[in-house]
Amino acid sequence: DQALHLWHGSRLLAVNTRTAWKLRNQVATGQKLTRRERQLLETTAKDLVRLLPFSVFLIIPGAELLLPVALTLFPTLIPSTFTTNEQRRRQLIMRNLENSVVRRRLLEHMVARVLVNQRHDASKDVTPIFRSLAKGGIISAEDIRRLAVSFHEDGPLAIQKLPRYILRELCMVMGIYTWSAWCEGLLLPRAMHAVRLRFILQQTLEKREADDRCLAEVDLNALTPQELERENERRRMLWLGHESNLRAQLQDWLSLSLDQDIPNHVLLFLRPCATDLQEVPALLSQDERDHILRLQGRFADAQIHKWLRQNVDRSAQAPKKDEESDLDKSLMQQDIESLKEHVEEVRAEVGEIEATKEQLKDFGQVLKSIGDDELLTIFDALANDKGVVEIDALEKKIQQHLGGKLPDVSALHISLESFYSEDSAAHISREDFSAALSRCRQDC
Repeated sequence: DQALHLWHGSRLLAVNTRTAWKLRNQVATGQKLTRRERQLLETTAKDLVRLLPFSVFLIIPGAELLLPVALTLFPTLIPSTFTTNEQRRRQLIMRNLENSVVRRRLLEHMVARVLVNQRHDASKDVTPIFRSLAKGGIISAEDIRRLAVSFHEDGPLAIQKLPRYILRELCMVMGIYTWSAWCEGLLLPRAMHAVRLRFILQQTLEKREADDRCLAEVDLNALTPQELERENERRRMLWLGHESNLRAQLQDWLSLSLDQDIPNHVLLFLRPCATDLQEVPALLSQDERDHILRLQGRFADAQIHKWLRQNVDRSAQAPKKDEESDLDKSLMQQDIESLKEHVEEVRAEVGEIEATKEQLKDFGQVLKSIGDDELLTIFDALANDKGVVEIDALEKKIQQHLGGKLPDVSALHISLESFYSEDSAAHISREDFSAALSRCRQDC
């Protein structure tokens, strides 16, 4: 796969080189190039320069194994034709994370200067705009115009009033703080280094303004999704989002950049944004999200890193909530089943009580035809030496004496069972039997 990738990259570089040679001949004859043709010519020229050190990995056998290490140390070493879309997105994400940390410091400096300058003018309250900037919300061109007054020559954020460390961080955001600029910071005095950085920034702003004028002549609707991402990224705007949002960002940028009443360095601090930062995690692949979450150190302060961590925490808590909900439902279902069983038991007990009442009523009707003396005579005939009678034998004898008038002896047993205990071995005395008859006649 690696060899096939190198082969396709080499073929594409050869095609771009032939096309760029033709474009060079057109420029030599005085013909005007379109913006796409000029960008292709510039990109191919840079790729040919990068090909010199990169060719070492192609010529030396086995050197391609060290290519990942070299690309880690020098990300811009490889020509663009050898870069896959995943690698390109990974580089852009890393650059955005680095710029996010720097932009946080620039935002703090801008907010402090603007609020101090406008503390006596309540009509120019820009706190909602700063709050949206801090949260990574949507920023329109009108919001930037409201803050542009602070960037004029008499404002607190005029380019001539910016300190050296702010100029250095602006150069870092623009990608122009090179090794040479870093060495100049070590050798030159601070005041002279600030002048040097300011000069580099102004040169870059002039080039960018010229590129914006060329882009304004192009129909933004004709740009492909890849071109929209590239143009937004070149201006250090959010390059993730729907095509309509990317076009809206470019349109707002051009309206601000080409406005003569707005200083050109305003867009170094502020940038139009049509996509909320909370929507960005959904625009990243799972591998890209995992890669961002693995980053530590200064990258942990980036907004996108914080949002991803919050999403991961919420995702981890969601199963716990689901488990708790399932457990609650299970316990509730068990309670319902237990309640149903209890209701059925109560209903059965009530049924038994009703049946017992009916039996006792029938037994009471039978007792009206026989007197207590006859029943006590039956008891005395069955009594033993202790003066007690076994209840089962008493029930059978009474049933025989009644001649089958009592359909079930259970009613009699119910009447007598409350007058003996387990210790008496189911025997009843003459007094208890008489009391049972009296109670039965009274209840019935």
